[in-house]
Amino acid sequence: MSLPKLNINEINTKFDENKEQYNSLLRKQYEDYTLNISTKSMAASLTCCSYFIHLIEMLKPTSVIDFGSGFSSFAIRNYKKITGVNFKTFSVDSDSEWLEKSRLFCFNNHVLTENFYTWKHTPREPFDLIFFDIDMTKKRLNYFKPLFNDFCHDGTVILFDDMHKPILKNKLAEEIKKVRCSFYDIEHIIKEGKRFSYLIQLEE
Repeated sequence: MSLPKLNINEINTKFDENKEQYNSLLRKQYEDYTLNISTKSMAASLTCCSYFIHLIEMLKPTSVIDFGSGFSSFAIRNYKKITGVNFKTFSVDSDSEWLEKSRLFCFNNHVLTENFYTWKHTPREPFDLIFFDIDMTKKRLNYFKPLFNDFCHDGTVILFDDMHKPILKNKLAEEIKKVRCSFYDIEHIIKEGKRFSYLIQLEE
């Protein structure tokens, strides 16, 4: 396993303590993004993006990928710029026009814009830490199998957004029966409005 087994209690406790600090790093750009690029109902929530940045800080992955480019892409790259921490990061989208909007938002906010890929052209290789929020809800169901087959290794940690949607929640429940993993219900930690996320870690 390239990442240690999660100590979820420590991770969640420290996030509660430092949540506002993470939010403050992203709030100005998030308000700009949800005013001029996307809507709050479509974009990953500020809390969710802050939690993902917290995971990077706690787990120290060597590789990070976000499926569903957008504000999460900026958040990851902004953290990398601020801290100087060196890790590989990819951003992936199903839509080439939306991918370019995400890349341009990163460019306009002075963070790196390398490794933006459409799903079709994304190199198939495993990552330590994954944010999963790609495509429209029903279409997203088709990405679960290749996610586990092509982008994970023992120890990979995945944050699944939009788990308030029964169709996604049920699909995740179905798919994780096929793999060895630890499942973490973090709804109470990062719920914003009706939206919340789940966290898993693949095991040997």
